[in-house]
Amino acid sequence: MRVNRITATAVTCSLAASLGLGAAGAAGASAPADRGDATHRGPGHRALPVAQADAASAGARVARHNRVLKGVIKPVDQLTRLLTEVGGLQSRKLTPQRAEHHSTAMARAVAPLTATRPGSAGTPPQTMAAQAARDLRDRVDALLRAAVRGDVAGRDAAAGRAVTGGSNLMAAALMSGKLPAPDLKGLPKLPSATGR
Repeated sequence: MRVNRITATAVTCSLAASLGLGAAGAAGASAPADRGDATHRGPGHRALPVAQADAASAGARVARHNRVLKGVIKPVDQLTRLLTEVGGLQSRKLTPQRAEHHSTAMARAVAPLTATRPGSAGTPPQTMAAQAARDLRDRVDALLRAAVRGDVAGRDAAAGRAVTGGSNLMAAALMSGKLPAPDLKGLPKLPSATGR
């Protein structure tokens, strides 16, 4: 199991997200000065210079994207921590105490994605990201059970499924429409979660 490669991939994703947010924040802060005299008026809203309104809109958009990225990065980061520890076990067993620690940490990491919303009558969200988060938590618990038993073959197979669960979560976030579409030249266009 190539745990170091998996960890490096997650760290790279985290750094790329941070750099992207930094660039977006800088772009939002550098609104053109020659638009400062124009105003933006709407029903029930106080008139604001267009540049200020654009900056506020851009800032809100980046904040929404940041929340989505945090929702994905935290579970993936927790997954890499678990894979690093499990990968170092070799033929040894994971202690029940460490398994409980990792299970609790993953449950906490995915909670923002799976928590019920006010007024939803206790119904868990059915978004692709929520489904992927619950699935990842289940795969991690399966990995932990195998690691506690000392079942090396079962542990390695479960680790592979957990890594795929992490990929599912990242893909669900990208396809949800809550993040900007990738714009790197050469990347294929991603379908939406609804198949459109």
